Amino acid sequence: MMMIERKGILGIIYLTMEWITRIAYLNILWVLFTVLGLIVTGFAPATTSMFTLTRKWLKGNTDDKILPIFWNTYKREFVKSNLLIWPLLIAGYILYIDYQYIMLVDGQLFFVLLVVFVNILILYLITILYIFPTYVHFKFKNIFQYYKNAFILGFSSPFITFSMLISLFIIGLVMEKIPGLIPFFLVASSSLVLTWYANLSFIKAEKRVN
Repeated sequence: MMMIERKGILGIIYLTMEWITRIAYLNILWVLFTVLGLIVTGFAPATTSMFTLTRKWLKGNTDDKILPIFWNTYKREFVKSNLLIWPLLIAGYILYIDYQYIMLVDGQLFFVLLVVFVNILILYLITILYIFPTYVHFKFKNIFQYYKNAFILGFSSPFITFSMLISLFIIGLVMEKIPGLIPFFLVASSSLVLTWYANLSFIKAEKRVN
């Protein structure tokens, strides 16, 4: 059987199609395994498995079989990943309730509470952006360490964090224009982008330490 030439234009086309297929497959797996865990408990391990694979890909390990790695990570991290993410989901719900309350307040107190709320929301969003890349990159015994390091890494690299948000915004615009792409590319492409930027932040932090 003739091998596909990977040089020149044909090579670029082949590599592009390979990445498109890989990302679509990962996105479908994420959806299936999230549903497998009844969404509520399936989201965290499925997302952890996805970030584990995108981290491997960015390190150059693109030939590893996707499904076995996804499934093994899903099983291994099922409990711990849920313990990691549920406090953040609860915190997000509390922030939503607080926002509803602030909208009912009038006068100067409204502006004071709004400023406090916005600052807390920024801290929360930074942690959310970095939590899964941090979780698959580091191995801490204490779950609180993941929250702390996710925030510190994001806060200490404002340009990288801002670039993350811009990239996610662009992905969102593309998906809005072509909604048919959402089931195949939205989550996995976002994971790839977050992992790539987070790795830049990890490298930057390591250089500061050294």
